[in-house]
Amino acid sequence: AWASYQAAIKSGDVELARSIQEEEGPKLRNRMAISAAKQQMAELGQRAKKIDGDRLLSAEAKRERLNEMEQRRNAIAERVAGLTN
Repeated sequence: AWASYQAAIKSGDVELARSIQEEEGPKLRNRMAISAAKQQMAELGQRAKKIDGDRLLSAEAKRERLNEMEQRRNAIAERVAGLTN
């Protein structure tokens, strides 16, 4: 759906793009939400690596922060799973 929509826009076929958007609207909206979730997950992964490599933090502080990150990742995953079901 997304590729067809983008191709219609690129070719200037506004009617086709509008038609695809009407027919495949939920899929197109979900794609954007899933893309945002991927970005958030990547950012959380980068932060987790920084925390893990921080020599100034105690093991307990690291564990606490990493647990918070894991909870955020789980919340994002649940939100995306709700979109795709």
